Amino acid sequence: EPEDQLCILKCQHTLSLNNLKRLKQKKCPECREKIEENDIRYLPQNSIYKNLYNKFSESGHILSSTELKNSDQLYNSDDSDNSEADLILIKKKFMNSIIKLNSNISLSSIFPKFSKKQHPTYQNIINEVNEKHYEKAESLCKEFLNFFPKSYSLRCILAYIYRCLKNYEQAHFYLKEAINLKPKEPIAYLICGEIFFWQGEYNKAINNLKISNNYKVKINHLYVILGNSYFKLNLIDSKYINALTNYDIALKNNPNNYLCLKSNAYILEKCNKYSENLKMQIV
Repeated sequence: EPEDQLCILKCQHTLSLNNLKRLKQKKCPECREKIEENDIRYLPQNSIYKNLYNKFSESGHILSSTELKNSDQLYNSDDSDNSEADLILIKKKFMNSIIKLNSNISLSSIFPKFSKKQHPTYQNIINEVNEKHYEKAESLCKEFLNFFPKSYSLRCILAYIYRCLKNYEQAHFYLKEAINLKPKEPIAYLICGEIFFWQGEYNKAINNLKISNNYKVKINHLYVILGNSYFKLNLIDSKYINALTNYDIALKNNPNNYLCLKSNAYILEKCNKYSENLKMQIV
C-alpha cells in the first residue's frame, strides 16, 4: 500500500511523512544533508497511484485506453486538491490492473505436465515462446503437430501461443480439439479458463477452472485466477466470499504472493472487515 504521503527532499531522496516526523535530527537518512521545510515536496497518495498506474501501462500490463487522464501531471501541486472520490476511483482502477497482472499462467507451471519434452523441436518451441517469438513458435508447433496429429499437449501449447498473440478464436479452436481428445485432462480447461478471464467472460472462466481443478490440475495459480474471476463478479457479497476462499487456498501454497495478498486485503476493505484487512497488510 503506498504511503499516505511521500516526502521528496532537496537531495532527491524520499521518505514517508511518518518517518520524517520520527527523525530526531532533520537530516536526510541517506546522505545526511540538512532538511529545510521549504525544500520538501509532498506527494499525496493519489499521485503515487497515478504514477504506478502509468508505469504499469508503459510496461504493457495495462491497456492505454484505461489510463487516467492527466496522469503526466504527477508533481503538479493541484494533485493535493483531488477529492476523496477521485482517490477511490484511482485506487479501484489500480486494483483492476493488479488483478489483471496477477492472472497470467506461466509456461513453467504448465510444461512439466506434458510429454515429449525431450524432443529437440519441442524444446525449440518452448524456447521461442520464452523469448516471445510467438509467430516462430506457432510455425514450429504446427509443423510438429503434423508428426503427432493426436497430440493433446501440442494442441495446448498451440492454444497457449495463440493466447499470447491474443488470437482467442484460434486458441479456443485448439483447446476444443484437445478436450475432445482427452476430456479428463485438466490443462486445456485451465488455459481455456484463463483466456475466458481475459475476454471478460468470468462465468465461463469459473466453469472451466472448476473443471480443471476437479481433474486435479495441481497448479496453484488456478486458485488465483479463480479468485480474480469471482472478484470481477462482485455484484453480491457471496462473490467476494468465493474470491477470498480461493485467495486463501493460493496463499496457503504460496504465502509470499504479494499481488494475491493485495487483492485479498482490498476485498476485506470493501467488505468493511478492517481488522482482517490490517492483518493482511501487516503480512
